[in-house]
Amino acid sequence: MKQTILSFMAKHLKVPVAVVAGGMLAFLVMSSSLGPGFLQMAHRAFENIGKRITVVTTPAPVIVERLQALNRMETARQVSRQIVEAKSNSTIFPDFLAKDDLQMIVQTEVVAGVDLSRMSTSDVRVASNSVTITLPQPELFTVRVDDDNSHVYNREQGWLMFHPDKDLERQARLQAQSNARQAAVTGEVMTTAKANAETNLRNLLQSLGFDKIEFVWGSVTP
Repeated sequence: MKQTILSFMAKHLKVPVAVVAGGMLAFLVMSSSLGPGFLQMAHRAFENIGKRITVVTTPAPVIVERLQALNRMETARQVSRQIVEAKSNSTIFPDFLAKDDLQMIVQTEVVAGVDLSRMSTSDVRVASNSVTITLPQPELFTVRVDDDNSHVYNREQGWLMFHPDKDLERQARLQAQSNARQAAVTGEVMTTAKANAETNLRNLLQSLGFDKIEFVWGSVTP
């Protein structure tokens, strides 16, 4: 039995059997002279020999592929209502004869987010359990007029306006759409889109095993 244990230890430690036997003899001599305290310390030492520290890292290409799979990540939405006035006046006749004015309530919806399909492997830097990701700036994905919740509430026409301007309402909608876009760019929509994008991506990266996560935003596209 002793010979089997010595052979087993020699095989896994890759040293001669004589060396293993000598080491065990020396251990027994020391333990008998130093007492129970040494035995307990030695027991803990042998237990620690079997312990391993495992570090799992995810290569940058894998991270990029997972992020790109999200494609356009919508992270902010803004719905607003505004009153738009549109006028079509004659250059010859006075307004009471030829004017065509309308006031319209227009509801718009703006959706912003981050286009992750534009990312490349150089945008991800991995070091052990930490990762730094450079993200493209958020952008407006859609700016649209909600036709179901938009309507003309007042229209005034001159005495000679037998054929109202059919394009006037369309022009009012286009102006409302432009106003909504400008308000989104200069307002808090982009800031919200950034914050929500970081929150969503942080949850994803933590599920991949990263403890330290840093986001860097790329340059602003004119």
